[in-house]
Amino acid sequence: MVSKLLMRGMLVGLIAGLLAFCFARVAGEPQVDRAIAFEAHEAHEDAHAADAPEPEIVSRETQAGVGLLTGILAYGAAFGGLFALCFAYAWGRAGSMGARPLAAWLALAAFAALVVLPALKYPANPPSVGAAETIGVRTALYSYCMGISVAITLLSIALRQALPRKWGDANATLAGLLAFAIMTAAMLALSPAIDEVPAEFPATLMWQFRVASIGMQAIIWTVIGAAFGAAAERMALPGAARASGHAHEQACSERIRISAMRRIKVGMLVFPGFQLLDIAGPKDAFAEVKVLSAGECEYEMMMVGTTRGTVQSSSGLTTVPDRTIFDPCPEFDTIIVPGGLGIFDAFDDPALSNWLRAQHRQCRRVSAICNGLFALGSAGLLDNKLVTTHWMDVPRLASIFPKARIEPDHIFVRDGSIYTTAGVTAGIDMSLAMIEDDFGRQMALDVAKYLIVYLRRSGGQSQFSPLLETQASPGSQTIEVQQFMLDNLHVDHTVASLAERVHMSARNLSRIFAKDCGITPMTYVANARIDAARRYLEATDLPLRVVAHRCGFCRLIRSIIATGSDR
Repeated sequence: MVSKLLMRGMLVGLIAGLLAFCFARVAGEPQVDRAIAFEAHEAHEDAHAADAPEPEIVSRETQAGVGLLTGILAYGAAFGGLFALCFAYAWGRAGSMGARPLAAWLALAAFAALVVLPALKYPANPPSVGAAETIGVRTALYSYCMGISVAITLLSIALRQALPRKWGDANATLAGLLAFAIMTAAMLALSPAIDEVPAEFPATLMWQFRVASIGMQAIIWTVIGAAFGAAAERMALPGAARASGHAHEQACSERIRISAMRRIKVGMLVFPGFQLLDIAGPKDAFAEVKVLSAGECEYEMMMVGTTRGTVQSSSGLTTVPDRTIFDPCPEFDTIIVPGGLGIFDAFDDPALSNWLRAQHRQCRRVSAICNGLFALGSAGLLDNKLVTTHWMDVPRLASIFPKARIEPDHIFVRDGSIYTTAGVTAGIDMSLAMIEDDFGRQMALDVAKYLIVYLRRSGGQSQFSPLLETQASPGSQTIEVQQFMLDNLHVDHTVASLAERVHMSARNLSRIFAKDCGITPMTYVANARIDAARRYLEATDLPLRVVAHRCGFCRLIRSIIATGSDR
């Protein structure tokens, strides 16, 4: 993998060098010729220049042709190879960033560190500028400045990555840029100045030469960033070049996110009496990512116990944690706190609260399933946060943690780095949302299909279906009517047509249906249509006309349009 990237980097560097050579011949060499002519004129005017000028070892034509081409190609190949090695190191460590944007950012950072910052203090000079006896000092200072510039850039990036994730990407980026600006200003102020430009040297010529020098470097790094990103993407997506149009772009973006080698560390807290499914559901969902990506992506999951030894779940099954909250733990990306009846004995443990606060400072996200958020509340992580939990625990949560902003009827809620969910199976919905954030929507859909999850519910969806409390009991006379309506929502149902299907009178069906379900048949079908339409709108990209037809709203829409036209 690295060797292939290295070869592509060197090839791209050669291409960049060739384009830069063409630019230099057009924009740079004329300025060099003018500078040489100025130098010759000054030498001719110098009264002390009595000796004949030394003969040229290499002709000017050779310097401007083969010599320039060889130097630029060697420069491009060398830096293209170094760029490929840096890319190989960063790929997979830069979040879910694809090959193209990662290459572009790396090229921009290299251009700033190797070209722009050194040029601010020691800009390029044409022939006849600078004394021959100081060339060694000037070269050393330029090399020193370049090394310091690279160090400043790396320190700024490291600072941005090391800041707590809870600050948010925008604030962390601003802090990194501020540190970059401060260190750059210090470098420029402390570096010794060199000014050996002859007083008679044309300022316009100096300006044009320096612009051409920067332009040549800009071409090299632009081509390296763009061409190498495309080459790396094609290498990661064999056969993608045969795709076309918008579908190709979507496939590239999605598969590049999946192809980046990433291992996300997840800490799963367990305590006596935890809900087993709150851990098993997310654990299975995360485990399928490695299977479906053929090992390219993986969640490294570690069980962390609140006590030493085995931990028994509320169902009686036991688990052996990999660590405890009293042991050194790796740097987790994600923390998951399950719910369960045992949370009410564990949530106010000072040791657990301290551990959760420490994890929150360094983790990208901290999540709680069901009533596991009581532990987050005791650690002070729910203050002024929008949260949800199992509907049965809402009153207790509100009384113990009044600063929490509770959404009592949501599947899961995300507020910054804090994720909270409703009961039990909602942990799978949250896990799928995390997988989508980390590895893309297609991976989340593939995992959902593999787990036979009927519908991957969005976080804002209600914990209850409007049909749940009105389901008829198996074997009742109305169950056949309910199932027929659910299977044929597009049909224009009436009480009479439904009654005829089960060989009843309309009056008798209405009476029995209300007795079994608590609502009338027409109210039931209306609720079923609304519920189905919501699911279509949340989980598919079907046009509204198709959704309306499938859910039986076409007649209603036509009626509204007709009423409007009459008015």
